Amino acid sequence: MAIGGIGYNNSLNMMKLYSQLTSGKRINSASDDPAGLAIANKMQAIEAGYDKGTSNIESMVDLADTAEGALSSINDNLQRMRELSIQASNGVLAAEDKVAIQSEIDSLKDQIRDVAKDTQFNTIKLIDGSFTDKNIATGPSSQGTKMTIEDASLYALGIKDFDVTGSFDISQIDDAISKVNEARSDIGAKTNALESNIKSNQIALENQVASRSRIEDLDIARAITQLNTNNVLSQYEIFGQKMQVNQFQNSMNILL
Repeated sequence: MAIGGIGYNNSLNMMKLYSQLTSGKRINSASDDPAGLAIANKMQAIEAGYDKGTSNIESMVDLADTAEGALSSINDNLQRMRELSIQASNGVLAAEDKVAIQSEIDSLKDQIRDVAKDTQFNTIKLIDGSFTDKNIATGPSSQGTKMTIEDASLYALGIKDFDVTGSFDISQIDDAISKVNEARSDIGAKTNALESNIKSNQIALENQVASRSRIEDLDIARAITQLNTNNVLSQYEIFGQKMQVNQFQNSMNILL
């Protein structure tokens, strides 16, 4: 009976060890370690949160790059408007010369207006003043940081009615350029912070995975040692059974 009991338990242990060695996991079902499984599942959910947070940040960085590119285009137009304004300030120009200059300025303003109105990322308008306090879920929870992109419309830049055919002030263009540069600087600073957050997420994720691994992964060397021990016990069981059979046969022979 003792040998049979050892055999049954040993068989269960060997089946469990083979399953663990096949999967490489110490915990394959709740019966293996109920508390450990619960902890590992919670940690896995956190890992997924870090992974998704990183994905969210990467998407926001792409969005910021799109907005920064649009603002760069607007800055180029403003710089050209400034050159034309300096040209229009020359006292040797006739009225029709200033009209021609204003025509190009109006064309540049139309380009700025269109860029501010049409720049989008995933159908979301970026630089028309509507992108304010947008949440970025950067980590395991829905919380994170917020981002605002400044309004780059003609009205917000203060150049909607800029006209060199009459009295004008070139400082309006300078102010508009300053606003665009400030908006680009804000985007750059936020992008740097987001990229730093990506690195933080990656480090946290690596630590989380390592911690979960210590809970649920199998110690291969220890498992193989235990399996060898169980094999010895199994051989002992077989030997014991043979001995019992031989003893039984000897007893029968004596009786006969």
